[in-house]
Amino acid sequence: VLVGEYCYKMPPTGTNQYCYRTSPPHMFSNLPENVIDEILICLPFKEAVRTSVLSKQWKYNWCRLPELTLDGTIWTNTGFVRADNFDIAKFFESFISVELLHLDSDSIKFFARAGEVVPKRLPFDLNCVKRLYLSEISLNGFKVVACALCLIRSFPCLQYLKIQVDEDDADDNIWGTLKCLKVEAFSDMTLNHLKAVKLINISGTRPEMQLMKLLLAKSPALVKMVIDPHYALNGRIYVKVKAEISKFQRASSKAEVVYDVDYY
Repeated sequence: VLVGEYCYKMPPTGTNQYCYRTSPPHMFSNLPENVIDEILICLPFKEAVRTSVLSKQWKYNWCRLPELTLDGTIWTNTGFVRADNFDIAKFFESFISVELLHLDSDSIKFFARAGEVVPKRLPFDLNCVKRLYLSEISLNGFKVVACALCLIRSFPCLQYLKIQVDEDDADDNIWGTLKCLKVEAFSDMTLNHLKAVKLINISGTRPEMQLMKLLLAKSPALVKMVIDPHYALNGRIYVKVKAEISKFQRASSKAEVVYDVDYY
């Protein structure tokens, strides 16, 4: 990481050595917060966490990350953390400033394996999260969907939701998933701040349709739901999907459903 005339190099994994060029020991402790945030955003998540060893002042700086992307490289073949001793609540309670959270399929699956039972929600609300992006998510896996819904329930100030469905998602073994996606299962909450939803690779499976029905019914502030159909979606099925969606109850009188539009 270069900051002006100074250079900081993250050490190799398993070492405690750091490389500086003309940088006094206290140099990184005295950086403005906005500069620190820019440095952390540019680093991979694991490297951002490792900056906590720089000094006492840096110990919790990584917790202020406004944007957080978690992918499979964090959980697999690294020894970074194991699912069987992972506490999802303790993990997320550290992120007091995350506004944009991006989780891929491997991350959601890892969280889902972290306990025998996926909690309905976290034991606290993470009000800072405004944007959530879930990529390559299979809507047929019960624990995966339950984990995604757990997070959505725990982000009461969520404004933008983007979900990319796994292209290989097959419509089988989905009864548990359909049950947890029922509107009645969300009787304890409403997505009061959700303004925009984008769903990608939609092919009209039952879990997809149930998810759209749920989001439309529980989002009184929703302005637009964008449906990006799967490239191989049959024209006849596409028409059927549109017709069914048009019948779904909408909590917001302003909610508009549009198709194949690059909205946000």
